[in-house]
This record gives sequence, structure tokens and C-alpha cells, in this order.
Amino acid sequence: MLFAVASTTVPVVAAETTAAGGGSVTAAPTVPTVEAWGTDWAEVAAGTFHTCARKTSGRLYCWGKNGSAGGLGDGTTTQRSTPTEVAGGATDWAEVTTSHTFDNSHACARKTNGRLYCWGLNVLGELGDGTVTNRLTPTEVAGGATDWAQVTAGSGHTCARKTNGRLYCWGHNDNGQLGDGTNTGRLTPTEVAGGATDWAQVTAGSGHTCARKTNGRLYCWGSNPGGRLGDGTTTQRLTPTEVAGGATDWAEVTTKNDYTCARKTNGRLYCWGSNLSWGLGVGTGPNRLTPTEVAGGATDWAQVTAGWDHTCARKTNGRLYCWGSNNTGRLGDGTTTSRSTPTEVAGGATDWAQVAAGLVHTCARKTNGRLYCWGTNFHGELGDGTTTTQRLTPTEVAGAKVDGEIRRGAETTFVGDAVYNTTASGQSRTSSVRRGNTGGFVMRFRNEASATDTIRFQGPGNSTGFTVQYLAGTVDVTAAVVAGTFEFEDLAANATRNLKVKVTVAANATVNSTKTVKVTATSVGDPTKRDAVKATVTAIR
Repeated sequence: MLFAVASTTVPVVAAETTAAGGGSVTAAPTVPTVEAWGTDWAEVAAGTFHTCARKTSGRLYCWGKNGSAGGLGDGTTTQRSTPTEVAGGATDWAEVTTSHTFDNSHACARKTNGRLYCWGLNVLGELGDGTVTNRLTPTEVAGGATDWAQVTAGSGHTCARKTNGRLYCWGHNDNGQLGDGTNTGRLTPTEVAGGATDWAQVTAGSGHTCARKTNGRLYCWGSNPGGRLGDGTTTQRLTPTEVAGGATDWAEVTTKNDYTCARKTNGRLYCWGSNLSWGLGVGTGPNRLTPTEVAGGATDWAQVTAGWDHTCARKTNGRLYCWGSNNTGRLGDGTTTSRSTPTEVAGGATDWAQVAAGLVHTCARKTNGRLYCWGTNFHGELGDGTTTTQRLTPTEVAGAKVDGEIRRGAETTFVGDAVYNTTASGQSRTSSVRRGNTGGFVMRFRNEASATDTIRFQGPGNSTGFTVQYLAGTVDVTAAVVAGTFEFEDLAANATRNLKVKVTVAANATVNSTKTVKVTATSVGDPTKRDAVKATVTAIR
């Protein structure tokens, strides 16, 4: 095992490492990869009862309900309440999308090399691998193409665009949502009718699909009850049909269920389709068969995302607004009151960078790379480490977390578990030591993040009448700890390491004088996450 001291790597013999399941292990030397665990989120996608997010490092994480189909892509069907890396540990993920399908779901992600992978539910061929077999880990879409440019996961179907501007869909096609002119399901990518080479963006919903062209025109196809295709009718369409109005300035489109929203280049926002849950943001009232401007007539909308029955949108000033159904708090305004027009998310922050609306929860990323979620949390989809607490306002996704504990050398029980502060309150031990003798303590530190992290330590040195020594295994690391440069490198999620502390009382020390040794542990991935433990020695005769 390697420990880092400043810029020097020091080999440590018999380093103490306790795995999550208990027992000591000795790991081979590795070169650690430390991520800025809480401040480097690059993209988020909110699904049914799960969430996936990508980091600036190109790594991909999912959490929430995993279902029997393995929608989290981690190779298991285990539910996760904190971010868990997708199987494979790839560092070249470029985009991720999640579906809104009850019970089980699927997700797809694109790599920087243009290859496309999907996982999870596949009973309708939505993974595009030529089978109807569910996949627990990322599985490449049939064809092995290296020119995929964008992907979107719908309810039972998936669509993706290539760098040449051509558009393909696969999976369920009962309503013509694949746009190939038929109602026949497809197990592999099938080109949308027309063979156009100027598609610029695509979004897949529930039984329908919409896509924008480079000329700013907008088209939809598939199921059309409530008018979700926006062509002024409720007629099902098997091929791309232009949205009413023939506008040439559409800049973005989004859909997930029975309505659609789109933004124009002038910053105005429009929605159409079912208004049963007030997801259109046009106030109460009937469905809309054609694009209808969202209440307020703002001209500074910068991004919009449609969930199952709620919508959220970001403005150019970084403020965030949501509307629609709110029984689980998914609008993030601190209430469970549904809203028929845009209502600002609690906190009034002006640094929101991206928002993603899920089935009954919402997640959003800030410009500082931090990630927040709110709404229902029955399956851990908020990623805050719980599965029972519904959140009515933005709550940060679990990131780096360090937990320190301490015991006297002769004891077997540590104190301070699940206590977090930098004053060492509730996580300290005292000892009376005769002059000329040494008192020993063991400090145990756990990486409570769900990814590998490096923990850095700082503690006090000698003082009049007292000598302090820090040991990592059998190696004296005192100078580095006092300098604040000693690190436990590459500490796996939920793993622990011990730091031994010896305090020697001088033979001439003043009786009843004390020495306090407070050691602060800091996550290198997120330096705002710290914990401290404290040993206090009193000199006696």
C-alpha cells in the first residue's frame, strides 16, 4: 500500500486496511485516481425512479431503483441510494439519457469515440442490440457504429442521431413512434422515414418522438392524444410531421409523456399536448393542439426539460422554475402544491447550469459542478443516502464524506462513528499518563463516499513537556501530519485506515498539564468535507 507524504511516495509495511465486510487486506501499490467528488458533475439525467449523471472525468454513475432489469448498469439489481459507478469504469462517457418507464427502465450513453451503449429493460428491443434480453451492464447497440452524436431514451423506445445528420429509432412502435412509416417494432437501429441528413436534435417521449432540424423546423410523430404532436390534430402519425406554424427558429425540444415543450432562439418557451397536470405552464384549462406560449411571455429561457407530469426550465440569469404536478415536492418550491405557471425553485439561486425532470423527482446541476435533487425518494433516486425522506427543496447528492473515530490503545471500541464535525465534539478520548511514559491512541478514518477518495491529515506536533508521534502502520509519518501533507491514497468506498498516535510525557513535565492532539481529516476530492478526532493527555506523577 502506498501513502503519500507531500510530493514523496513512502512505502508502508503492514498497512492497516479494513474492507467494508471486515478483515485486514494488503493491497498492491496503485496510482490513485481522485475525483473532485462533489464538484465535478458535468451532466444529469433523471429517469423513472432512478438518476444517472456524468462527471467531468468521463465517469458515469447511477442511483435509485435498479429493478430486475438492472437499470443502473452496475451489474446488479441492487437499489442504490448514493451514486454508484456504471460497470466497466470507463472514463470516456460523453452523454447519458434515461427512460421514464414504470417499474423497470433503461438507459443509454454515448462515448467520446461515437459508440453507443444501452442497459436495463429490453423486452421491447429498446436497447437496440438485436435481442429482447435485459442487460445489467452497458451493451453496445447493434452495428458498432462510431458516429453517434446524440441519444434519447423514451418509454419503450430509443432514438439517436448520427454525425451525418441521419436519425434512427428502435424498440416499441405500436404508435409509430419510430417514425419509419410502420407500427412494427425494431430490435436494431432503423432509419426514420425520409432519410433526411439535417436532423439536429431528437427527444423520445411516451409513444411519440419529436426532432428538430438544422433549419430550425420542428417535427413530431407517433401517438397524438391530447395533441402532443403539436400539428393541430389528435391523429397518430407514422412519419415526421411538422409542428403547426412552420416556424424556423426552434432551438430545443423536450418530451417524456403526453405533452411536449420547445424553446425558440428568441428565448420564448412553448408547450402543447395534455394539460391535465398543468405541465404546459399556460395556466389551467384544456389541452393544446398547437404550440402555446408558457405564461409570462419571458424571452430569456435558456433550457427546458419535460418530466412525466411536470416541467422545469432555466433562465439565462441562472434562475430555475418548475410547474405542473407537485404531490411529491418535485417542483422544489418547498410545498406539495401543484402549479399551473412557472414557479421559482426554493432558494432563488442564480447559478443553475442544467436541469433534468424525472417521473416524480427533479435533479439540477450548478455552475460549480455540484448536483442537487428533490421530490420523491422511495428508491433512493435523490442520491442523498436515504430512501425514506421526500425532499421539497433542492438537496445535494451525496458526495465525499469522511468519518473519524478514536479509541485508547488498550480499548477495542471506537467512539465517534457517524459523528461529523471539525471540533472533535463527540469523537474524543482522554488519558492520564505518568511522567516519563507514553500514552497511545488509535484513530480510524472511513471514506464514506461511494467512490475512491484520498484523505489528507493535519495534526499538532510537540509542545513543552509532550512529544507527539504519528504512525501509519510501522512508518513514522509525524513530519508529514504536522505539515498537513500526509495522505491515505486511493481509499476505496467504505474502507478504513488507522493512524496511530503516541504522546510521550516528559519526565519533567508539569503535573496536570495537558496536551491536546486534534487530527483533522480532509477529503482531497472535496475539501469541504472534513472530520476531526481528538486525543487529550494529562500528565500525572
